[in-house]
Amino acid sequence: MIIDVSRILSTEGASEDFTGEFEIESIDLSGSEIKLRLGTYTARVSNEEGRTLAVSADPVVTVTRPCDRCTCDVTEKYELHVDEVFPISDEIASTDPDEDGQWLDGNELLIDRMVADELLLVLPPKVLCKDDCRGLCPVCGTDLNHGSCDCDRSVLDPRMAKILDVFAGNDR
Repeated sequence: MIIDVSRILSTEGASEDFTGEFEIESIDLSGSEIKLRLGTYTARVSNEEGRTLAVSADPVVTVTRPCDRCTCDVTEKYELHVDEVFPISDEIASTDPDEDGQWLDGNELLIDRMVADELLLVLPPKVLCKDDCRGLCPVCGTDLNHGSCDCDRSVLDPRMAKILDVFAGNDR
């Protein structure tokens, strides 16, 4: 949702609620696509005493992303709280040049980017479909949560190869 804030910037004490659809469908996190579903939400934009532009919203975002062990989809809901303040000078809101997010473009407020950036702050780095997820077999790729396989999954340390040769020679 893109909000034109020029009227609010020009009127001290002005405040308005904006309702719209979340337009970002997915984001990339460490090479993994995260699907987002938000639907309709409301954002409040206020000109506080002609000095700051305050933006607040409380969206609930549904996130679908792959389990880090077995790659099945995991869906979770996150209740976010977006609360940002931008200084106003000469009826123009400004952002900190060191900020990563580009939330203001002239007099247009890019509220979806603000919500997406807030979401990235609360997402855990790893997600599991269940606490005891067994993952995939590293040899054949079988989902070990739904069955087992007969693959030899023992991993031998290559630094121990010479010692294993010694023991293999004693078996004769």
